Amino acid sequence: LLVFFFVPIAFFCVRNRPEDIGLLPDGEKGDGEANQNISIRPSQPISEVDWTLKEATKTASFWYVLICVGIPALVNTGITFHLLSILGENNLSSQVAATVLSLMAIIGFPITMVSGFILEKIKSNLLLAFIFMMEMILLLLLLMTKSIETAILFGVVWGMASGLERITLNIIWPNYFGRRHIGSING
Repeated sequence: LLVFFFVPIAFFCVRNRPEDIGLLPDGEKGDGEANQNISIRPSQPISEVDWTLKEATKTASFWYVLICVGIPALVNTGITFHLLSILGENNLSSQVAATVLSLMAIIGFPITMVSGFILEKIKSNLLLAFIFMMEMILLLLLLMTKSIETAILFGVVWGMASGLERITLNIIWPNYFGRRHIGSING
Protein backbone atom coordinates (compact mmCIF):
# COMPACT_ATOMS: atom_id res chain seq x y z
CA LEU A 1 0.00 0.00 0.00
CA LEU A 2 2.80 2.41 0.85
CA VAL A 3 4.59 1.85 -2.45
CA PHE A 4 1.50 1.96 -4.64
CA PHE A 5 -0.46 4.66 -2.83
CA PHE A 6 1.78 7.02 -0.85
CA VAL A 7 4.87 7.04 -3.06
CA PRO A 8 2.93 8.35 -6.11
CA ILE A 9 1.19 10.94 -3.92
CA ALA A 10 4.54 12.11 -2.58
CA PHE A 11 6.11 12.09 -6.04
CA PHE A 12 3.35 14.10 -7.71
CA CYS A 13 2.16 16.32 -4.85
CA VAL A 14 5.13 17.21 -2.65
CA ARG A 15 7.25 20.15 -3.76
CA ASN A 16 10.65 21.15 -2.44
CA ARG A 17 10.21 24.91 -2.55
CA PRO A 18 7.22 27.26 -2.62
CA GLU A 19 8.68 28.81 -5.78
CA ASP A 20 8.16 25.49 -7.60
CA ILE A 21 4.41 26.12 -7.59
CA GLY A 22 4.49 29.91 -7.97
CA LEU A 23 4.30 30.76 -4.27
CA LEU A 24 6.55 32.79 -2.02
CA PRO A 25 8.17 31.55 1.19
CA ASP A 26 6.25 32.35 4.37
CA GLY A 27 6.58 35.95 5.38
CA GLU A 28 7.63 37.19 1.94
CA LYS A 29 5.52 39.90 0.33
CA GLY A 30 4.63 39.57 -3.31
CA ASP A 31 2.76 41.81 -5.68
CA GLY A 32 -1.03 41.92 -5.33
CA GLU A 33 -1.48 39.90 -8.52
CA ALA A 34 0.40 36.92 -7.08
CA ASN A 35 -2.16 36.42 -4.34
CA GLN A 36 -5.09 36.50 -6.78
CA ASN A 37 -3.88 33.94 -9.27
CA ILE A 38 -0.86 31.89 -8.32
CA SER A 39 -1.20 29.28 -11.04
CA ILE A 40 -0.06 31.55 -13.88
CA ARG A 41 2.72 33.35 -12.04
CA PRO A 42 6.15 32.15 -13.15
CA SER A 43 8.62 30.98 -10.56
CA GLN A 44 10.93 33.75 -9.48
CA PRO A 45 14.07 33.19 -7.45
CA ILE A 46 13.87 34.61 -3.97
CA SER A 47 17.03 36.24 -2.74
CA GLU A 48 18.00 35.06 0.71
CA VAL A 49 21.19 34.36 2.58
CA ASP A 50 22.08 30.68 2.38
CA TRP A 51 24.85 29.29 4.55
CA THR A 52 26.74 26.13 3.73
CA LEU A 53 27.24 23.55 6.45
CA LYS A 54 30.90 24.54 6.77
CA GLU A 55 30.00 28.23 7.17
CA ALA A 56 27.20 27.49 9.64
CA THR A 57 29.32 25.29 11.91
CA LYS A 58 31.80 28.14 12.34
CA THR A 59 29.15 30.30 14.03
CA ALA A 60 28.13 30.27 17.68
CA SER A 61 24.48 30.49 16.58
CA PHE A 62 24.70 27.06 14.94
CA TRP A 63 25.88 25.44 18.16
CA TYR A 64 23.33 27.31 20.29
CA VAL A 65 20.51 26.22 17.98
CA LEU A 66 21.88 22.67 17.97
CA ILE A 67 21.74 22.62 21.78
CA CYS A 68 18.21 24.03 21.66
CA VAL A 69 17.18 21.28 19.24
CA GLY A 70 18.97 18.53 21.13
CA ILE A 71 17.66 19.17 24.63
CA PRO A 72 13.93 18.75 23.83
CA ALA A 73 14.74 15.66 21.76
CA LEU A 74 16.62 14.11 24.67
CA VAL A 75 13.94 15.05 27.20
CA ASN A 76 11.03 13.77 25.11
CA THR A 77 12.79 10.54 24.19
CA GLY A 78 13.67 9.90 27.83
CA ILE A 79 10.11 10.59 28.97
CA THR A 80 8.63 8.38 26.26
CA PHE A 81 10.92 5.43 27.00
CA HIS A 82 10.61 5.69 30.78
CA LEU A 83 7.03 6.93 31.23
CA LEU A 84 5.75 3.51 32.28
CA SER A 85 8.41 3.07 34.95
CA ILE A 86 8.16 6.68 36.18
CA LEU A 87 4.40 6.49 36.61
CA GLY A 88 4.73 2.94 37.96
CA GLU A 89 6.99 4.19 40.76
CA ASN A 90 4.19 6.59 41.67
CA ASN A 91 1.66 3.72 41.84
CA LEU A 92 -0.02 4.58 38.55
CA SER A 93 -0.95 1.77 36.18
CA SER A 94 0.32 1.07 32.70
CA GLN A 95 -3.14 2.08 31.43
CA VAL A 96 -2.58 5.57 32.84
CA ALA A 97 0.81 5.72 31.10
CA ALA A 98 -0.81 4.66 27.82
CA THR A 99 -3.53 7.28 28.32
CA VAL A 100 -0.93 9.99 28.97
CA LEU A 101 1.04 9.02 25.86
CA SER A 102 -2.13 8.97 23.76
CA LEU A 103 -3.27 12.27 25.22
CA MET A 104 0.09 13.84 24.35
CA ALA A 105 -0.36 12.82 20.72
CA ILE A 106 -4.02 13.87 20.58
CA ILE A 107 -3.23 17.32 22.02
CA GLY A 108 0.02 17.72 20.08
CA PHE A 109 -1.49 17.15 16.63
CA PRO A 110 -3.86 20.17 16.57
CA ILE A 111 -1.24 22.33 18.30
CA THR A 112 1.14 21.43 15.45
CA MET A 113 -1.42 22.74 12.98
CA VAL A 114 -1.78 26.01 14.90
CA SER A 115 1.93 26.51 15.58
CA GLY A 116 2.62 27.75 12.04
CA PHE A 117 0.20 30.62 12.60
CA ILE A 118 1.78 31.30 15.99
CA LEU A 119 5.23 31.46 14.36
CA GLU A 120 3.94 34.15 11.99
CA LYS A 121 3.23 36.35 15.01
CA ILE A 122 6.08 35.42 17.38
CA LYS A 123 9.78 35.14 16.59
CA SER A 124 11.03 31.56 16.52
CA ASN A 125 13.69 32.17 19.19
CA LEU A 126 11.08 33.57 21.60
CA LEU A 127 8.75 30.66 20.95
CA LEU A 128 11.64 28.25 21.49
CA ALA A 129 12.35 29.91 24.86
CA PHE A 130 8.66 29.48 25.74
CA ILE A 131 8.86 25.81 24.74
CA PHE A 132 11.87 25.39 27.03
CA MET A 133 9.85 26.86 29.91
CA MET A 134 7.04 24.43 29.10
CA GLU A 135 9.57 21.56 29.08
CA MET A 136 10.77 22.58 32.55
CA ILE A 137 7.19 22.80 33.80
CA LEU A 138 6.32 19.39 32.41
CA LEU A 139 9.40 17.82 34.02
CA LEU A 140 8.45 19.32 37.39
CA LEU A 141 4.88 18.19 36.82
CA LEU A 142 6.11 14.67 36.04
CA LEU A 143 7.98 14.61 39.35
CA MET A 144 4.74 15.50 41.18
CA THR A 145 2.50 13.11 39.20
CA LYS A 146 0.98 10.87 41.83
CA SER A 147 -2.68 10.94 40.72
CA ILE A 148 -4.56 10.31 37.49
CA GLU A 149 -5.61 13.97 37.33
CA THR A 150 -2.00 15.18 37.53
CA ALA A 151 -1.01 12.58 34.93
CA ILE A 152 -3.69 13.92 32.57
CA LEU A 153 -2.52 17.49 33.17
CA PHE A 154 1.03 16.32 32.43
CA GLY A 155 -0.17 14.73 29.16
CA VAL A 156 -1.88 17.96 28.11
CA VAL A 157 1.17 20.13 28.86
CA TRP A 158 3.45 17.60 27.17
CA GLY A 159 1.20 17.57 24.10
CA MET A 160 1.17 21.36 23.89
CA ALA A 161 4.95 21.58 24.21
CA SER A 162 5.50 18.79 21.68
CA GLY A 163 3.10 20.30 19.17
CA LEU A 164 4.78 23.69 19.35
CA GLU A 165 8.28 22.29 19.26
CA ARG A 166 7.69 20.06 16.19
CA ILE A 167 7.23 23.04 13.90
CA THR A 168 9.43 25.54 15.73
CA LEU A 169 12.50 23.30 15.63
CA ASN A 170 12.01 22.77 11.90
CA ILE A 171 11.55 26.48 11.21
CA ILE A 172 14.49 27.75 13.24
CA TRP A 173 17.16 26.19 10.97
CA PRO A 174 16.06 27.86 7.72
CA ASN A 175 15.33 31.10 9.59
CA TYR A 176 18.94 31.26 10.75
CA PHE A 177 20.81 29.67 7.85
CA GLY A 178 18.57 29.82 4.75
CA ARG A 179 16.95 27.00 2.77
CA ARG A 180 19.48 26.00 0.15
CA HIS A 181 21.72 23.80 2.33
CA ILE A 182 19.14 23.05 5.02
CA GLY A 183 19.38 19.27 4.48
CA SER A 184 23.06 19.10 5.38
CA ILE A 185 22.74 21.66 8.18
CA ASN A 186 19.71 20.00 9.74
CA GLY A 187 21.32 16.55 9.33
